[in-house]
Parts: sequence; structure tokens; C-alpha cells
Amino acid sequence: MPRDSLQQRPGTQDVLRRMVEDDHHLIETVPQTAPEGCFGARHILAFLGFLGFANVYAMRVNLSVAIVAMVNNTAIPHTNKNESDVCPASADNTTHPVKDGEFPWGETEQGLILGAFFYGYVLTNMLGGRLGELVGGKIVFGIGVLVTSIMTIFTPVVARASTPLFIALRVIEGLGEGVTFPAMNSMMAKWVPPLERSKMSSLVYAGAQFGTVISLPISGLLCQSSFLGGWPAVFYVFGVCGLLWFIVWMLLVHNTPESHPRISLDEKIYIQTTLNQSPSNTKSGFISALPYLVMWLFSIAAGQVADHLRARGILSTTATRKIFNSIGIYGPMICLVLVGYAGCHKDAAIALLCGAVGLNGATLSGYINSHLDIAPNFAGTLMGITNTAATIPGFLAPQLVGYLITGKMLQECGRQEALGSMALLQPRKTFSKAQE
Repeated sequence: MPRDSLQQRPGTQDVLRRMVEDDHHLIETVPQTAPEGCFGARHILAFLGFLGFANVYAMRVNLSVAIVAMVNNTAIPHTNKNESDVCPASADNTTHPVKDGEFPWGETEQGLILGAFFYGYVLTNMLGGRLGELVGGKIVFGIGVLVTSIMTIFTPVVARASTPLFIALRVIEGLGEGVTFPAMNSMMAKWVPPLERSKMSSLVYAGAQFGTVISLPISGLLCQSSFLGGWPAVFYVFGVCGLLWFIVWMLLVHNTPESHPRISLDEKIYIQTTLNQSPSNTKSGFISALPYLVMWLFSIAAGQVADHLRARGILSTTATRKIFNSIGIYGPMICLVLVGYAGCHKDAAIALLCGAVGLNGATLSGYINSHLDIAPNFAGTLMGITNTAATIPGFLAPQLVGYLITGKMLQECGRQEALGSMALLQPRKTFSKAQE
């Protein structure tokens, strides 16, 4: 391509290009400024990534609603409960009775079924990051969503066939979804310029909260309807959505800018140049999975301890929730402050980040159970409302980070971000109160 024709392209007159021939590929150097145009191949990746996480999270949580319609409560024995610990039933319940399902699963079986997903999920987090780096995040992320979708579609058939098989299916579903976060992280390392990482990451990963928000109410409506038999429709609808997403993902997304046949030349140059001027991210997917592994293990242990303390009468429900919520908020707050002072000690920073995310798992025995403690009849609605509010930091955080780091050195930025998080988290815990 003649040099003059490149200089005459719209939007490139002020761009300094250095061109060399290397294996018949054109390598050009440009400043770190985004090309003209508001929507490129990397934005398609981010949008489909958002929808992908929305799909897998919708398929993850829909069972928690559907299982209410699946279980035959009159056919199972119920543990005697202290009436003082039970909220009085709403008067509305008399006019809207809950129809019994077809499965005589007791509370223990229900807990095993709901928790089986995470046994698979924990096994493939680290594997997903490494596979994404070796074979490409496109296929790993896509297959993860595909496996989750197929298992979701087969849920009604397998559940009716055998409870052990249903538990195994949920484990396999967790195996599929476990690769998604680290695989996407490894892919974004090849696609997202450094100055766009905050807003791209917040968009992509906010899909998880969005999927939860839409899945819970829609699942409830499908369970109450006669469409496709009621509760089975929950799994058919979200499973088919996942399959349709997979087809679009495989057609439109590519592993790298170099392998994308439709990306514009300006966008390809911009991505290649900015990433070549950045530190290597080949291990980012593997390392980013570690904090979530720690969080999973700690949240399971915290849940066991919390229920043990309540069962033995050592702590009241309110005290248990407050203590574990404090651990899940103050612990990460302290770790984040220390990360700002870790300097160039990479191992210390990774350990502190693992501690921050891991300790946050204690909140799963804290505030997240408040919906069940306070208003079990409306737990799904309350979760949808609070999860909607929880997406707000995803939009505000990138702007706050941009404000803090402007014109400052990296270590100073880390300290300001950490202290900012402490300022935000401190009032949230200190001034929160609950009735005993």
C-alpha cells in the first residue's frame, strides 16, 4: 500500500506512521489515541461479553426460583422451628397459594442440589485462564456458555429421571461456567487498550448482575404460567437464549485483532500499538482466578461457621449477620489499603488482593441473607432490587478511578484508590443497623 494513500485516509493525517515489512504484514506505530468512530470490533466483543455473562448468571440463579415450584412441600417432613424466629405469613398468601411441585426433595437434598454447581465451578477457574491463554479466549468462553446452556436445557428431563443425575448435571454446569471469567480476562488482555480497560471491564462484567436482575423475576413469572409446563420453561427459555448467543459469538468475535477479518485498519493499529507499549498480560487470566478461588473456599467455610454459631445459640441471627458482614467489608478494606503500599512487591500485592476478594466471601453469610431473614416471601423481589442497586458502582467506579489517577504516579494512585474505598465502605457498615 503506498505511503501517500495512507496519509490521505480520513482521520490519519496527523498520525506518525513507521512502516516495515515483516512476514507480509504491515506494522505501524501511532500515538495512544482512539481512531475516529464510536463503535468498533472491540466494542462488539465487549457487548457480546456482557450478554454472555448475563446468560450464564441467569442460568446459574434460575434454579433458586424454579426449585420452589419443583418441590412437593406436602410430601416431605419439615423440621420443627421456633415460632418466635418465623415471620408471620402475609395475608396475600391466602389468595395466592403456592402449587406443590413433583419432587419430594427434603431440605438437605435441596441444599445439595443448589450447591452442586459450585463444586464444578471451583475446579475450572484456574483451568479456564490457562486454556484461554493457550487456545484463545473465544473458544473457551464460548464453550463454557454452550455447556452451561445445554445442561440448562436438559435440566427438566434429568431432574425427572434421577436426583443423583440431576446433581451431576449441576456439577457439569458449574464446570462450564467456571472458565468464563478467566477466559474473558485473557481475551480482553489482547483486545482492550490500557486506557479503556476500566470502562470495558465494567461493561463486560456488569452482565453478571444484569443477568441476575432479569432472571429472578422472569423465572418467577414462567413458574406461575402454563407456558411449556411452568417451571420447565425457566430452563428451556434461558438455555435457548444461551445457544443463540453462542452462534452469534462464534460468528462475530475473534481471538485477536490480527485474526479479525472485518476490523478497520485504524482500530487494529491502535490496539496493537497500545498493547505493545504495555506490560505483558500472558498470565493475567490465571492470576485473576486466584482471588475468586480464595473467595469460594472462604465463603463455604464462613457459611458453615455462621450456621454452627446460630444453631448452638452462641450468636443471634442479627449478630451473626453483622459480624460476618463486618468481616466481609472491613477485611477487604484493610487489604486494599495495604495494596496501595505494596509498591513493586508483586507477590505481596497478589496475596493482598486474594485476601480482599476472599474475605468478601464472608458477606455471603451476612447481608445477602437479609432477604431471607426479613421477608422470605419476597426474597426474589428484594434480591432483584438490591442487585439492581449493586450495578451502580460498575458505572461510577471507572470515573472515580480516572479522577484519582489523573496526573499521579502509580503507587500514589493505588493508595488514593484504597483510601477512597475505605471512606466509602466505612459509613456503609458503621451506620447500618438492624432490629434484634
